[in-house]
Amino acid sequence: MTRREEPSRRTPGNGTQAASFAAEPRVLLRLRVSRDAGRTWGQVKEVREDEILPPVENPGFFPPCTCLRCSSGAPSPSTPAPGWS
Repeated sequence: MTRREEPSRRTPGNGTQAASFAAEPRVLLRLRVSRDAGRTWGQVKEVREDEILPPVENPGFFPPCTCLRCSSGAPSPSTPAPGWS
């Protein structure tokens, strides 16, 4: 009994366009940021697999929040309660 191989689902048509897909780097992340609670959005930022990204200054931690709620002096939601560590 012979095993029938299924054609690749990622290759469109007869495979002639596969080279054009391989030449274009994949998009790893698409991001849009809103700075006003979702009323307006910035442009789409794409991170592609061939980009050289700057090193992360402090891996594992987010930078402190600078929104109006957090910078007004009220305890930040990410700040642990007194006595917790």
